[in-house]
Amino acid sequence: MTGSPLCPECGWPRPRKDDGSHAACNCVELGLRDREFRDLRVEDCRPEVQAFAIVMEQKLRKFDHRGGWIELETPWLRARANEELAELDEALRGESPVAVLDECADVSNFLMMLADKAVGGLRKRLQGTTID
Repeated sequence: MTGSPLCPECGWPRPRKDDGSHAACNCVELGLRDREFRDLRVEDCRPEVQAFAIVMEQKLRKFDHRGGWIELETPWLRARANEELAELDEALRGESPVAVLDECADVSNFLMMLADKAVGGLRKRLQGTTID
């Protein structure tokens, strides 16, 4: 394995290439270069962000019996996100704030799944473990 496993700019683990060496970090694109943001934890987030994250988690747990999203294909996840956006549009035309919240959580969960797959695992990045 060649090169340091940690990015000299942000200190996070760099993705591995097929040959075992470490690829360039994408910390700039992810907005992770600034230590102020890299050290941010859920408990430091705004109350609205924390509350919305709980709604997202509640929705995810309802469907835990289906398994995770890592094995799902990106085009399928994107299509589902678009379907959920259409449902959100419909909810926004209605009178129910609960329906809007519900659909916002659905859209956000599918977008989170896409983001997780795109960076090779958000949890791995946040925990500072090596991304294979």
